[in-house]
Amino acid sequence: MSTASVGERRIAYNWRGLFFWLLILFLNAALLELLAFGFAKLNHDLFRADPAVISAELAPDAYARFLSIRYHPVKGWQNRLHTSYTGKSCLGEETSFNFDRNGARISHPVMQPLIMTIGDSYTVGAQANDDQSYPSQLEVILGKEVVNYGIGAAGPLQAVLQFEEQIDKHPTVRTAILGIMYENIMRMANAYRPALIRRSKMPFGFKPFVKVENGVARHVSNPNAAPLQPGEELRDAALSAMDQDYWYKPRERFPYIVSVARVLANKKPRQMFTERVNTLIGRPQFGQYYKEPDLYLGLQSVVTRFANAAKKRGVRPLVLFLPQNRLDRSSPSEFIADMESELSGVDFIDMGRAEIDWGRYNDKTPCHPSPYGYRMIAEYVAQHF
Repeated sequence: MSTASVGERRIAYNWRGLFFWLLILFLNAALLELLAFGFAKLNHDLFRADPAVISAELAPDAYARFLSIRYHPVKGWQNRLHTSYTGKSCLGEETSFNFDRNGARISHPVMQPLIMTIGDSYTVGAQANDDQSYPSQLEVILGKEVVNYGIGAAGPLQAVLQFEEQIDKHPTVRTAILGIMYENIMRMANAYRPALIRRSKMPFGFKPFVKVENGVARHVSNPNAAPLQPGEELRDAALSAMDQDYWYKPRERFPYIVSVARVLANKKPRQMFTERVNTLIGRPQFGQYYKEPDLYLGLQSVVTRFANAAKKRGVRPLVLFLPQNRLDRSSPSEFIADMESELSGVDFIDMGRAEIDWGRYNDKTPCHPSPYGYRMIAEYVAQHF
């Protein structure tokens, strides 16, 4: 056999070996890409939406309706004023919603309320009739008129701004209840709602937020305080907000393995993924957020602002923490204990400590409280009067 033939065979062998290892590498990369693709599709909220999708949602006619019906320069959005409409409960049953000229949800005209409630959809009574919300049922239990100023999708800072706007219209109020659903600590640091909740159905959801720098919490005004112009200005502001929000997330796109790596390397999306893991293994779903220094300090500043605003007007401040569902009943426990020792003259209630049938708190998951759940909230709050 000639030396040339041996050399040719070695070259051919080396090429076959190289091809084999390249094929193995390709197959492994394809498998990882497939797994990353599956991860991305199962965890949409860990990624930001495509800019083209965001732009498509910012239609000028929809923005005009938002400005005329729900826009608020300070709070970002508000309830529809002096209007009535119907919705659906979690079980598909028709529900009625009625709001007065100030945006309070009413089951009857409110004359001289002694109690004011503020908060998010758990306060306003989403997916329930007017008389089934916890403020309406609290009114019946106590025999004292209650005015309900909850706003759907609002964060704690928006709720406190609502209190500051509405309280002087009701000089008879003696107690104000700030409702904070456990998850709300996340909303507080968020300036543009779609950056936090991808499928929020609120493409115009600019809002005031809390920013913590060097251990100091600062309350930042609504980025859309002077209404943005529809078209390019609005689109640029939305895309910029997605990039600059506290809950910044990478885009979901090919190569998915790179997108997933960015999620796992980014602390904020990683915290959200931990939230899902906590739910699966039975740990408090939102516990990690209450241990995050910036979020802790931010919520502390909002609660303190509420307490000071209430005391200044001779109103008793009461802070009510509400579990999202039966899976987490303890996330804010340490935060509440700290606040009780630091803030005098403020009552804290943690609905998670209530002994109720938690299987009936929500009709199903994910859902707002059932009529039974709202009733139990009202009964538990009533014990503090």
